[in-house]
Amino acid sequence: MLIESTKKERPELLKVGVFGRSGQGKTSLVKTLPCDPEHVLVIDIENGLEVLRGSDYKNIPYQKLQGSPLEKMRQILGHLKTKEGLNGFKWIVLDSFTEFSDELKTHMEANPETHGLKTKSGAFDGLKMYGEIKKYMARIMNAFLGLDGCSKLVLFGGEEKEDGPDSVFKVMLNGSYSESVMFNFDEFYAVRAVRGEDGPRHELVTNSDGYYIAKSRMSGGSNTPLDTYEPANLRHIIEKCYGQK
Repeated sequence: MLIESTKKERPELLKVGVFGRSGQGKTSLVKTLPCDPEHVLVIDIENGLEVLRGSDYKNIPYQKLQGSPLEKMRQILGHLKTKEGLNGFKWIVLDSFTEFSDELKTHMEANPETHGLKTKSGAFDGLKMYGEIKKYMARIMNAFLGLDGCSKLVLFGGEEKEDGPDSVFKVMLNGSYSESVMFNFDEFYAVRAVRGEDGPRHELVTNSDGYYIAKSRMSGGSNTPLDTYEPANLRHIIEKCYGQK
């Protein structure tokens, strides 16, 4: 009978999701990953890597690929499943899955016949479209997070939603997949900008606070539990939980 210890060592591979409003510093988090730029690959869906221009990060320019959104994503995932595709990368970043979701919805609306979205009377079936979007997004996310040998960082847009008498801030995705996407990740944070004495600073919300929906499996691991609001630095968070290597 196999008996294991509950003691947690520093994880070799992580699946991290981060969401937030535009301009809150999501892409800048790439610069805080716990490895050198040469070991990071960014799948650039938004064409928005200007913030990384001072460093030599490798990226796949999604917008320059040919085909539909699904065809482009299949090309990328097919490449990354090969030994050549991973090429020693320790982290792969998807920036952003919300942008892909928007492109997929637009393509399906423009090509309903291709996706079987016409009723027998010839009307557009919007309800079926959102169901199909949910299935496509779940399959793609599972394939991406299932890539071997590297950690993953997925960035999402965020939006405020009414939740009874209160408001909450959640991931912005087309269809109901947004309600379950966080459970695919080890760590799922919100990023926010707050006003400080020296100007605005960026923070990661690491656990739900009643407004932001977030979670952490690392918090309280081998070292110190995370505060609800931590500096927007992924290296700092990993070292706080598990110590420096």
